[in-house]
Parts: sequence; C-alpha cells; structure tokens
Amino acid sequence: MPCDFNIKPYDKAGYVFIAGTPRCGTQYIADAFQAIDIDIQHEAFGEQGISAFYIVPYLGERKEGIISQQTREPLRVLSSMQTILPATWNIVFNQTGIHPEQKGLTHAIMRLYLRLNSHIEKYHHLRYKIEDIDEVWSQLLSIIGLPDQSLPDIPRDIHTRKGKFQPLSWAELEFRDAELTKYVCEMGHEYGY
Repeated sequence: MPCDFNIKPYDKAGYVFIAGTPRCGTQYIADAFQAIDIDIQHEAFGEQGISAFYIVPYLGERKEGIISQQTREPLRVLSSMQTILPATWNIVFNQTGIHPEQKGLTHAIMRLYLRLNSHIEKYHHLRYKIEDIDEVWSQLLSIIGLPDQSLPDIPRDIHTRKGKFQPLSWAELEFRDAELTKYVCEMGHEYGY
C-alpha cells in the first residue's frame, strides 16, 4: 500500500528520503534503520524518514531534508521489476504515464528505471549501491547526521521475489529495445555497475 504522497508536512531539516526504483531494496534499508531504532519506514512516512519509490516524482516539492539515491545492479532490478503488481502499475501510470500495456512489460520497466533514476539524480545528496551497503553504511549514517554504528545483521532477502520471474539478459533487453538498453547500460556504468 503506497504512502500518502503529500510530502510537504515532512519537508524539514534532517528528514530522510531514501528513493530508488521499485525492487531496489527499499524494504531492506528501512528494516535496517528500524533495527537501530531509527523510524524510517518503508512506503510510509516515519518520524525520521521514508524509503520508497513512490516519493520520487515529488522530491522537487521539498525544500529541506536529505535525499539518498539507492541503486541496484540493473539486470537484477529490472528482472525483479517484472513482478510489479497491477495496482502498483496503476500508481506508476498516474505518476509517470508509463504502463506495460503501452509497449510491453520489458519496455515499461526500462523506461521506469531511467525515468525514476534520472529524476532522483536532480536532488540526491548521496547515491549508493545497495550491494555496497556494508561499505557505505557509515557514510549513509553520517550524511543523515547519525552516529556511526554497525549495520544490523538482518536478512537481506527480506522482500525477495526470487522464483517469480525469469532473469533478464542484456541480449533480451537489446532485442526488445536497443536504444533504451543503451541508456540503461550507460546509467548502470555511471552508477558503478
């Protein structure tokens, strides 16, 4: 269930907006903060922050707060995005105009990946790869203004949908849309993948 999209009440110094694409690990990172008693919620506004892709189109409306861009390896996140639920696609369509019924699922997830990440890039204070969370956890805490402490030992596959999708390949993406695949690949390289 998505959060209320009105971010204005949370437009305050120190409030944390963790944004990324669907299936990039926003549930995991919210759980990690919850485990150290920091109220950053997944897809809901906590006292200290929110971790969700639903907030991406609204990041430009805020004047304060800290935005972290969370990324995940492109083929892994695109493969997992194949499991986005119909109700979520309706929200995505209302926010971005992107829907699988237009040109197919693979085309839609590539467009969504590019659109959301490009928008977050305009506003983020820190970008990190979820795969590197062990190395960037201290930096993430620091930019948020929290004292350093160990990354909680919680399951990393908390919200996995493994076995519910067929992994995608670069060749398959290129077959579906060579131009979009080129842009996804370039963005992935820019993010260190």
